[in-house]
Amino acid sequence: MKTIPAKRIFLGLDLTRELKNKLALYEWELTKQDLPFRFEDEKKLHLTLLFLGNTNTEQLNLIKSLLKPIIGQFTTFILGITKLEAFPGFNHPKILYLSLNGQLDKLFALQEELRQVLKGKGFRPQNKDKFIPHITIGKFVNPPYPIHVKNMGQKLAGLKIKPPQESFLIKEVVLFESKLSQEGSTYKILKKWQLINGA
Repeated sequence: MKTIPAKRIFLGLDLTRELKNKLALYEWELTKQDLPFRFEDEKKLHLTLLFLGNTNTEQLNLIKSLLKPIIGQFTTFILGITKLEAFPGFNHPKILYLSLNGQLDKLFALQEELRQVLKGKGFRPQNKDKFIPHITIGKFVNPPYPIHVKNMGQKLAGLKIKPPQESFLIKEVVLFESKLSQEGSTYKILKKWQLINGA
């Protein structure tokens, strides 16, 4: 009997096509600044809630059955994009991301409930640090020329190019599969759960 390989999965929030288009234009403007970052493909822009890693078919089916009634208790909410930031900071930037505002209390409540439910069933979400809502847009790569990291951080912090100040409605939670290859990763949607209309 053929063994079905485990899937590398995570729970997240997808973005509308319109918002992804606007963020892609913002990324394009950043590429003109000679920054040593690889910017995310427009199709991959999202907000991660929990990264679960390699998951077999039995575990995947359990996740699907567990989360349907849980997610169905939460209402839709609005988030907004604020500014460009970096992990772990502009003094040594490794990841560029967009910070968020809006109804963060609802986002935190949703993420924590999902974490607790899955943890109670033996899953170990692989998020290492405190949950910081964000949209990753770029990752540091070794530049083809010498660059002083501190100067790069100062350049990033002083950029006059601002991200689109957009608000967006969160209506669903998405189960993604992340497929790795030599060209990078691609995402596939495995399942969607709708939130209650909060209007």
